[in-house]
Amino acid sequence: MGGRQARAGAAARPAVGRPLHAVERFDEFYLREYPATVTLAWALSGSRFIAEELAQEAFLAAWRQWPRIGGYQQPAGWVRRVVANLATSTIRRRLAEGRAVVRMAAGRPADVPEPSAATAEVWRVGPGPAPPSGPGAGPALPAGLLGE
Repeated sequence: MGGRQARAGAAARPAVGRPLHAVERFDEFYLREYPATVTLAWALSGSRFIAEELAQEAFLAAWRQWPRIGGYQQPAGWVRRVVANLATSTIRRRLAEGRAVVRMAAGRPADVPEPSAATAEVWRVGPGPAPPSGPGAGPALPAGLLGE
């Protein structure tokens, strides 16, 4: 087994010599690690509000798997890694959204493939009734609805 694989596997195993019943309580872990985790997320995202969301998502992921994550030697490292991954995803999403806005502003169509025949059939719908026109025209109501 290569050195890199051995290190990665070691990080995923519970702490050596630490019995499973000695897993730290999640609420204690959260209270201790939350401030540093938000600080990291803030540095990565540039926004206090996004940082809090990233930290909350990372702690939620840890809480859902706490019996396993809590047994790690460095559960805080796992949470920080999740924050870094979430921040990276957020940045990538923002960049993609920015490129889409630039394309739209330039009037260029997005790189969207042509729809399949089945999809085209779903969207092939005839026009609905013409909207009412003229001054004061409200929404069209079915005949006889008002007792006329």
